[in-house]
Parts: sequence; C-alpha cells; structure tokens
Amino acid sequence: MSSVIFIDYDDLCDGVESCGSENNVCRVSRGFPEIFPSVNQYTTHQTTTKNVLYCLPGLMSLEGLKKDTCLLVSPFRYPSHKTLGINDLQRPRLRLPVNKQCCDNMYGETYVFMSCSGVCKNSKCPLSSTPKLSLCRDQLPQSFVGTYAHDTTGNPYLSYVARSRNSYHSDFFVCENSRRCIPYSKVCDLVDDCGDFADEAACTNHFQCTNQMHLIPKPHKCDGIFHCLDFSDECNDQCSKQLLDGSLLKLVALVYGILAVLLNLTNIWRCIIKIPKCENFRTLSNKVWVLLISCGDSLIGVYLLVVSGMDFYYGDRFCTLQASWRTGHLCSFLGVICTSGSFISMFSMTF
Repeated sequence: MSSVIFIDYDDLCDGVESCGSENNVCRVSRGFPEIFPSVNQYTTHQTTTKNVLYCLPGLMSLEGLKKDTCLLVSPFRYPSHKTLGINDLQRPRLRLPVNKQCCDNMYGETYVFMSCSGVCKNSKCPLSSTPKLSLCRDQLPQSFVGTYAHDTTGNPYLSYVARSRNSYHSDFFVCENSRRCIPYSKVCDLVDDCGDFADEAACTNHFQCTNQMHLIPKPHKCDGIFHCLDFSDECNDQCSKQLLDGSLLKLVALVYGILAVLLNLTNIWRCIIKIPKCENFRTLSNKVWVLLISCGDSLIGVYLLVVSGMDFYYGDRFCTLQASWRTGHLCSFLGVICTSGSFISMFSMTF
C-alpha cells in the first residue's frame, strides 16, 4: 500500500516537487482555463442545487476549501414573472461566492448564474428577453409546452417551458432574430449558437478577432501564441511587437552597428597596408589575427545595421508580417553573417 503524503497549502505549487507529480499538476491547473459550459448539479425530487466551480474543492480554486467563501442563495428566477397553471416550475438554488469575482474565465451556465446574480465584477447579465412561446415555436418538440404567464405589470403572455422528468423549467436564452431559445449552457461559450452572435454579444469573457467572426477566451489575448487567423489577438495596441522593441534597443543597435562597421573597416585597411611591410613571422601573424578579428566584428556590425534598417522598414507592421520575415532569405542570410562573424572573432582571439 502506497504511503499518503500531506503538505501545507503554502508548499503547494511552490516549484519544489513534494508529491511526485506536483509540478506537472500545478502547470496544468495554472494553464489556460478549460471551457466548462455547465455547472455541478445536485437534484432531488423537490429542488435542484447548482454549484459554480469556484465553490467546489480542488486545485483550480483553493479558496473554495475555506469556510464562508460560498453561500446557498435563494432560487434563481429569470424572468421574475409568475407562471400560471404549473405549480412545480423548477427554480434552481445556487451556491455562489460571497465576494464578487472576475468572470472573464467563466462560460455557459456559470457565467449566466454569476453575472445575473450580481456576483461578477465587470460583467453584466446577458439575459434580456423573456422566453415566450412566440419566440421559440420553431423548435418546439413534444417535451416543450406553453403556459400562460403574466409579467410584473399584469400583461399576459404564453411562456416557453420545458419538461424535465416530473418538473418544468424555463432556463432559456432567447435568440430574437433567429426565433430560437437555447439553454444557458450555450450562452457565452464562445460559440455562435443563435446564428447572429446574440448569445455572445453581451459577454465579457472573450476576445473577438478583428477580421473574422471568431471568438477566443480572453486569457488567450497577448499570450505570445497566435489564435486568430488575422493575428489580432497578438498584434494590437496592448501587445504588438516590433523587430526591435524599445527606443533604447533601437538606438544601441544602430550606433553599435555604425561604429562596428566604420572602425573595423578602417582597421582592416590599415592591416592590409602594413602586412606587406612586416619584417618577421611574429609581426605578420599578429597582423593577420587582428585582421581576422576586425573582419568578424565588421560582420556583426553589418548584421546590426541591417536589423536596424529592417526594423525601421517594418515598424508596427512587423507583428503581422513576422512570419514572412522569419522564413525569408534575408533573415536566414543575417543568421549566417552573425554566426560567421562571432565564430571568426572567437576563433581568432583563442590563438
């Protein structure tokens, strides 16, 4: 029987391997969030309790293990209208965090319940329309029924209610333009389920690529990896990159390049003139080694000058054109020059 090891929370994910696979588990748990469109659910014959992931034990949220971080709130009601003729309309109870949370990493039911319960910091509720039978009739199967209801002002309407086992529920998002009603698990899940992005328009948990109707999780923006085909998740005002980032680096590369080329070319010319005048082998060998070092350093100078020039040429366009630059002949040629120059200089100085 294998022994069980217990460690303190302070020793968890601290970079020191304590449990055999701790670092691997921590790396996965701290990576980009998985998209969970549904919440954990516990159902009895009378009520349904739904727990958001934040309130479940586990590595994804150690705060959920502490007391008084989550509370069981009253049944979730949207809309808050009374439905007539159905006495067992199911309203789920929610276990939500006590304090407001950032909902940028939440999706589907979790996002809807959190934002519409006022627990999100900067995310508003995406639900705006009442699920009426007139808006959802095109997808009406036998398990769905219409029942009379009235809103807070007393105006009657025919509601859209689904039957689940021995109870009914009306947890639907209304796609008004396409006249469809979809479950909460398909709202704010990065997928256009309505056909016009109505189920994603009010959500704050995504980044929309500029030149295409493509949504990616918000943490994928500026993460160093291209997720949008138009590169807009990495090439924008917040994280766009140039060939040389920073004014100081640009200035240093330009000045060092100019000085390296001019001074080393001058030294090469002097060595070429003095080599024929050498009177012994020792003097000749010294001049040859100095000549080789100057040649290597001048190649490094050429490399810096060309990179500075290409940085000026590309400017802010480099972020979107970097793939063509990295695979181009000029970049490969510069790599050969830089490597050759470094090798010649180091080889000459070792003798």
